[in-house]
Amino acid sequence: MVTIEFIDTLTAEDSIAIVSLAETINDETPIVAQTSMEVKDGTKGDLTFAIGIVTLGLTAISSLIAVLDYWRSRYPKYSISLKIGNTTYKKEGMDKKEFESILRLAIEQKTDVKIPISLQSSRLSNGN
Repeated sequence: MVTIEFIDTLTAEDSIAIVSLAETINDETPIVAQTSMEVKDGTKGDLTFAIGIVTLGLTAISSLIAVLDYWRSRYPKYSISLKIGNTTYKKEGMDKKEFESILRLAIEQKTDVKIPISLQSSRLSNGN
């Protein structure tokens, strides 16, 4: 299973951006994405937002990466990573084919994959 998660405190602006990603995945790819939002660790107001992709065929991987690239171009303040087990790969510093290859291999091996989305550290340090 592939899960796309927003891992920072969720603001109204972030909610709109993440819902936009889920809608774009459903509209532009053969992938069915299901969204969920829940309170994280019982903390009031601290929500976890996830987009769960139950099945991701190997042919749909390129489509998912294209959607992530398009979405990030519209919302450049976010950083996208790929987390497989204890290893995290930052998409911004990686060649598109390499990112796709790692994702494809994980799916072929039926490994759970998380795609964390977070605010870029430069935005956090600037206080924006």
